[in-house]
Amino acid sequence: MTDKYDKYGNPIDLEQWAKLFEDEKYKRIGLDKLWWGANVSTVWLGLDHSFETNVPLFYETMVFFLGHDIDINRYGGLADARNGHIHMIQKWSKPSNAVRAILRRLKKGGRT
Repeated sequence: MTDKYDKYGNPIDLEQWAKLFEDEKYKRIGLDKLWWGANVSTVWLGLDHSFETNVPLFYETMVFFLGHDIDINRYGGLADARNGHIHMIQKWSKPSNAVRAILRRLKKGGRT
């Protein structure tokens, strides 16, 4: 049994995975810059990242600010990843969440 899958859940071998993983257009699901400078990035990983669950997770959304990740979520399917990306944009576009993230980063010295 393989631990590598394409964007549509089809099993693939290491060579196919490596080729797809190098293709930025293939692996990028979404990339958006928020009004306050953070970036929301969603990508296909192709490898199961379900470290503590029995549900395979092949996609990841991360929110980055000043070089640090401030939020992360993983998904099993392409539709969930697309919806998760939109959810992260909505969540982190709220001024209250943005201010908390900025203040946390400033408290830590704003180091990248």
